[in-house]
Amino acid sequence: MGEFGPILIFAGATRMRTEVLPTTVFLEMSVGNIEAAVAVSLIMIASGFLVLLLVRIYGTKKHTF
Repeated sequence: MGEFGPILIFAGATRMRTEVLPTTVFLEMSVGNIEAAVAVSLIMIASGFLVLLLVRIYGTKKHTF
């Protein structure tokens, strides 16, 4: 989620083609759709917290194979 600059430079920001969540926020802000940009930002924040929670829960358990 933190690779916004390289994505814009190398892949561009073409809607429905090279669009990922950070570029979606950028595209929505550029057309003035603040509500959609905030909604996508909240999705990114929630997914970040979910990943951190899962790593904390499953990362501390000892796995035996």
